[in-house]
Amino acid sequence: MSETFSSLEEPTSVPEEENGEASIEWCIKNGYKIPKWLLNCNIKCPFVKGKIFQGVHGPINYSVAGNPNGSLVLTFHGYNASHTTFATYQNVLSKNGFLVVAFDLYGHGLSGYPRYKIFGDTFTPKYYVDQADELINHLGYKDRKLSIIGLSMGACLAAAYCERYPKNVERLILISPAGLIPKKPVRVRLLKYIQCCIPCASCCVCRCCFSRYTHVPKRKQEQIVSDDEDDEYHDTVSVDLSAIDVTNTDSSGIENSEKYATLSPTMNRMLWSLFVTRRALSNILGIVNRMPLWTSHDLYTRVGELNKQTLILFGENDTLTPPQSAEILSKLFKNSHTIVFPNSDHLLSFKRPIEVVSTCLAFLGIPSNERIANYTRWLPFDSAGNYIPKSDREINYDFEDDNGQDEQHLGSSGGTMEETDVPNPPLSALSTFRFFNTRMSPFPNVGNLLIGEELTKQKVPLVVVTQLENL
Repeated sequence: MSETFSSLEEPTSVPEEENGEASIEWCIKNGYKIPKWLLNCNIKCPFVKGKIFQGVHGPINYSVAGNPNGSLVLTFHGYNASHTTFATYQNVLSKNGFLVVAFDLYGHGLSGYPRYKIFGDTFTPKYYVDQADELINHLGYKDRKLSIIGLSMGACLAAAYCERYPKNVERLILISPAGLIPKKPVRVRLLKYIQCCIPCASCCVCRCCFSRYTHVPKRKQEQIVSDDEDDEYHDTVSVDLSAIDVTNTDSSGIENSEKYATLSPTMNRMLWSLFVTRRALSNILGIVNRMPLWTSHDLYTRVGELNKQTLILFGENDTLTPPQSAEILSKLFKNSHTIVFPNSDHLLSFKRPIEVVSTCLAFLGIPSNERIANYTRWLPFDSAGNYIPKSDREINYDFEDDNGQDEQHLGSSGGTMEETDVPNPPLSALSTFRFFNTRMSPFPNVGNLLIGEELTKQKVPLVVVTQLENL
């Protein structure tokens, strides 16, 4: 039996915590059981700790940024992600008067990993809307008007939340939305018939399956001993192990006979999920089984009939949620605008953050009672994802005045522009990974977004991306 380090008792409740790094000491104190062999590999918690409170199904890790009296924005991250998906959104939107709430869904990040219940609603849209309710009520924002941003799977949850609280939701932003994914895989369909095995999934994972990533092979150890004074020592060790260091001591400094390889970020996260948050694998399978990632057409139809302002963003080369879905969603959401960005895929939010965040910022500034079709040339990017210079921006606004006459007003971008000071998000908040896959690159600079003069009558901000303005 492998040794583990943990607190003597798992806490029955988790007090509010301050934002910061989730150190190994903090994890052990809060009930995480970490095998000794992982400590020898210098494993690190791959998630960022925000504030934490005890929810119905476990701790809820969340972050709130911005003006407490500003317009509220609630976010739902995607499958196997965490609340740091929205770090850049929080940095930019909070500096422009919005109050942005991001949180780890149950089964993700540092929130709780509940037991999968075969005869229950665990990991359904209702389950996650209930979790969002817990957080909103905890923060004292109940019955407050809000906008919602949903990314991938989070788009399904955004729609489900809007359906439950149509009077509270003003706008929806759906980024690379799941729910219309074509061709549900056979292995996923089979999960429904063997879901009794889902709670036992973690028992099928063995430490020995990962020994090549956690231990330096004997031949490498011999090389290390013979080349101990050689400058090429580290290069030799890391050729096929993704290791940048080697240790032969345990966490307390006692010498071991085994050589442990330092983990790559991707392997670090995978091993943390499989051997520390033991239910992570069963939670992931449960989500795939219960979430309507392929079957949200009816949900989107019902929510689309509510006539909410909706911004839909796709990547042109998205193979998971192909942009062909964009045409369907555009028809389902009656008051919507769709932008398909070129040279991007399902990771649109990570690969094109300047484009996505600036478009979201501009969209959130549109009055909630307006038709989005009138503002398509006021957003910084057109429907094909091409930047619109500020000199070409206009509002095609048709309305009936007091005399019953239809008029068209064109907004101009003239006036003095003020630069918004937007700091880059910390590196720890940017290291988002795909499960069992490659590490995501840090976001490029997303600063230098300008907010333009407000129109005299409509007060619609103009968002200018200075990096693209003079291209």
